[in-house]
Amino acid sequence: MGNITSLALMGVTALMLTMLFMPVAIKISLVTNAIDKPDPRKMHAVAMPCLGGLAIAASFIISILFFVPAD
Repeated sequence: MGNITSLALMGVTALMLTMLFMPVAIKISLVTNAIDKPDPRKMHAVAMPCLGGLAIAASFIISILFFVPAD
């Protein structure tokens, strides 16, 4: 498979996995109270879940493990 095609498939896979994992990460954030509460120093007006980065990192790592050949 070509290098560009492999990178594109890896990116699309990471995107799809992120879309799959993000609602789960939000629910886990709300259950475990891992939320960022608004205060005068912050821009958001409502509580924001803090585990979104975990879903992005997990999907990135899974897509790399799936598409990069192990030598």
